[in-house]
Amino acid sequence: MTGSNEICAPSGENFTCGCLTNYVWNDTDKKCDGETIRTDCENIITANSHYSGDNSDGKFEQQWNGTIWEPAASGFVCAWECDTDYDLDGSVCIDEKSVQCDEKLNPPHSTNTIGDVIINYTTSDGWEDPAGCKWTCDKYYVVNGGGDACDETEFAGGDGSDVKPYQVATTFHLNNVRNYLTAHFLQIEDIYLEDYLSLGGDQYNDGEGWEPIGDDIKKFTGHYNGDGFIIGNLIISRETENFIGLFGYLDAANIENVRIMDAEITGKGAVGCLAGRNGGSISQCSCIGKIAGENQVGGLIGLSQEAKEYDSYALGSVKAGTDYAGGLIGFKYLGETIWCYAAVRVGSTGTAGGFIAYNNGGTIEICYFDKDVAGTSFSAGGTGFSTSEMKYSYGGTWTPPTSGTGPYYKWDFDNVWDHDKSGDVNDYYPYLRY
Repeated sequence: MTGSNEICAPSGENFTCGCLTNYVWNDTDKKCDGETIRTDCENIITANSHYSGDNSDGKFEQQWNGTIWEPAASGFVCAWECDTDYDLDGSVCIDEKSVQCDEKLNPPHSTNTIGDVIINYTTSDGWEDPAGCKWTCDKYYVVNGGGDACDETEFAGGDGSDVKPYQVATTFHLNNVRNYLTAHFLQIEDIYLEDYLSLGGDQYNDGEGWEPIGDDIKKFTGHYNGDGFIIGNLIISRETENFIGLFGYLDAANIENVRIMDAEITGKGAVGCLAGRNGGSISQCSCIGKIAGENQVGGLIGLSQEAKEYDSYALGSVKAGTDYAGGLIGFKYLGETIWCYAAVRVGSTGTAGGFIAYNNGGTIEICYFDKDVAGTSFSAGGTGFSTSEMKYSYGGTWTPPTSGTGPYYKWDFDNVWDHDKSGDVNDYYPYLRY
């Protein structure tokens, strides 16, 4: 019996052999095995979340031999060994491919964070020459002309036509809408603007926040379809400017399915959450937020001129310093507004209306406002009802009225609107299906 794990001593004419410390005799194979070491090391490795019983790439490969498991005076030493193409760094196996690509590419290998560069390992076997290392980028980013960094795409797709609208998926894309005022757009992701508009963000603008899309000189005349995705944390603080909102000035534009949440907007004249001035068509849009200005201030639209508003609503608060604070619209001239409601606290030293503050020749039909929330029963259009009547179960009737005596009469609850029966979606007020 001989072996590196054995120790022998003479006994008469024969040798008596036994196993070294921490090794045990294997009578079947007639050799010493390091079972004690194997069990103890496995326990240690498992406790430290490093144990791997298989030989998968990138995982730790356990070796039960003397070069890896070394007996020591006080017991033994457990050591790591890595798979092929991986280097040992303490107790971590490092991909040799990433090491070589890091040396070649600048900036180095990165994690999958939006805008960061990811290294694509598609070179030849062995990685002796990292010439095949190349950049790939996160979603909505492309490799720049130099091939060594990622640039954000202007839009997620499309060409701005009505057939292939520009696709809007990020804050960067949304901001680029202002560069194509006549084009068609389709939002394809929720967009949250808090970081973008905060200190250090691209649209902080010395604290003024979001710059409205379009003004009375460069008007937005295109088509924007929000497709029910959220635009969140819209912050605007432009107390000396007119035509303030997500869109500043709409002229023959078409805005639909836009859903704004957690807005905080301050302007001077013609201030609204969705649009400062509407001179086009708005349908199936909503806003939840706090809107303030000097005059012509509305929960959705500040000034509506020969425009149309359908199937839309606003929740929150509206304040006009001098005149015309309206729950949905501050000031309306001609046009029509149908199937809309507001549950907005309104206040002004001048005129404040629960649904609309002033209406000059506009048609307002089948529109409602929560007079308890508004703090007034007055409105230049629309009908006021109590909170219990405006919210599900609509004063105990459980369904909208079949006559013209209650809120939401003749509204389309099969295709456009839905009931918030649980209160989890819109605090029991009706919401849009999108």
